[in-house]
Amino acid sequence: ASYSHTINSSTFMKLTVTQQMQTIDAHHIRVYRNSSYQIDSMRSILGYNFYQAKSNLAFYLTKKISAATNFKTGFQLDRYDLNYLDSIREFTSDWRHRWDYKGNAILVQPYIQGKHHFNDHFFVTAGIHGQYFTATNSKSIEPRIGARYSFGKNNTLSFGYGMHSQLQPLYTYYYHLPGQAPHNTKMDFSRSHQVVLGFDKIISKFLRVKAEMYYQYLFNIPIETRIGSSFSMLNEGSSFARLFPDTLVNKGTGENKGIELTVEKFFNKGYFFLLTGSLYDSKAVGQDGVKRNTDFNGKFATNAVAGMEHKLKNSSFNWSGKLTWGGGKRYGPFDMEKSKLIGEGVALDAKRNTLQFNDYFRFDLKLGWKKNSAKRKITHEIAIDLINVTNNSNYLGYTYAPDNIKNGKNPIVLQKQLGFLPLLYYKIDF
Repeated sequence: ASYSHTINSSTFMKLTVTQQMQTIDAHHIRVYRNSSYQIDSMRSILGYNFYQAKSNLAFYLTKKISAATNFKTGFQLDRYDLNYLDSIREFTSDWRHRWDYKGNAILVQPYIQGKHHFNDHFFVTAGIHGQYFTATNSKSIEPRIGARYSFGKNNTLSFGYGMHSQLQPLYTYYYHLPGQAPHNTKMDFSRSHQVVLGFDKIISKFLRVKAEMYYQYLFNIPIETRIGSSFSMLNEGSSFARLFPDTLVNKGTGENKGIELTVEKFFNKGYFFLLTGSLYDSKAVGQDGVKRNTDFNGKFATNAVAGMEHKLKNSSFNWSGKLTWGGGKRYGPFDMEKSKLIGEGVALDAKRNTLQFNDYFRFDLKLGWKKNSAKRKITHEIAIDLINVTNNSNYLGYTYAPDNIKNGKNPIVLQKQLGFLPLLYYKIDF
């Protein structure tokens, strides 16, 4: 829900309220079978319910000071209502609780910024963004500035700098060891300094080229207090698994740097295309002080998207394709003794992300036919999506399966991503 109001010819305000929620439920049951593969017994081994609601209030006011200068100020207020419950007894006879938290927290983000045009070719935007998180009493003041300069014929040079702060995944604040209180409720924001330099050239009305260089220095990153640990929160999110953090402190660092090139042909004369390429490097430093590749450091990524439409009488045939090619995900061997002891995969600190999967490659193709009925104002579309046409085996990662040990198999299992998948669909617009 939103409310907008023009106060006068130079002042405008807007207020927006949103509400969202999500819940995740899981109930894991271990099935025991006899020698004839018939069910012998069943035992609940894990159950959790994660509920999270977010209420957002956003307000801003813009003021035009002159033809060359304007400013904007406002705030965002996020209220989080949390209810995290989790219990497991997979490897013990008794249940142990890993999450048992119910409460709320508020994140407040005020900001103010100004924009000034020095002339028709050069303008600067500068401002300050703040954050305050009630659950941990974390505070930040973040200066940011951006500039854009046009020169020659259709050439633009841009520059930006900003300091940015980020919450940790909310559930990680409230994990606890058996019989103890949550031990990471004092985690601070992760912080970074970010610089980007860009060049944009309009070659023609329908063709542009853009190049960017960027550098990001990350600090205040949560890492473990355990001596010799290579863990860094910068690797969180690289898999679909939940994180079970040890005691963490905001003493880690990292960096991301790279260059990107984009060539874009806007839709004209029945076709379009978009080509992007990136060379980059991503590092993280844990408690052991060693600068390592992050899980995401594939080193390069390329994408090509293209499409064409052929006009027919009262209908059209269209096709589009997307090709993605990039460096494989980083990984390292498991610490087999620790993994066997707790029944979950534990990374070998000294070898974290020293290995890399094969390059990621995927080509998707879409073929479709569309018919317009002007009299009835209806559009029919029939299409087929051919996902991963080449059926390339892209790797997702290794997982630890302790049951394999009992069956005399290797507990380290390689997981693959989606293979070839055709999807046929029919759509009607009216």
